[in-house]
Amino acid sequence: MPVLELFTRANIEADVAKYKWYQGTYNWYTPKAELVNKLKPYANELTVTIYAGSWCEDTQAELPRFYKLADQIGIPKSKIALIGLDKARKDFSGTRIRADVQKLPTFVIDRRRNNETVEIGKIIEHPIKNFELDLLELILNSDK
Repeated sequence: MPVLELFTRANIEADVAKYKWYQGTYNWYTPKAELVNKLKPYANELTVTIYAGSWCEDTQAELPRFYKLADQIGIPKSKIALIGLDKARKDFSGTRIRADVQKLPTFVIDRRRNNETVEIGKIIEHPIKNFELDLLELILNSDK
């Protein structure tokens, strides 16, 4: 079994040679400004837990895009958790994670309102439309 290492945004951004897939996509991706502006008022209400694998092609494609959007709408870095998984879906400590995480990456979106935090949805593998629209739809649907 390969040795797992800590998989964090800081490590990804610091080790450009190892994570060469990250910076190019991060720089290239431009979230739609109109949707970014609609999402900004919700930034402090959101907490995102990301289950991902650096070996996973979908992670390599989608993680930089998500972080670019999160930066632009202002989700505090402290409210985003990145959990690196191996191919058996075990984390850094070797613990099997949530049973409902079958595909990577999985972005679990929680929203805090009225002193209560609830899961409002997941984005699994890749957005249906794009991160901006999918996230906005999750937020608006949680208002119903």
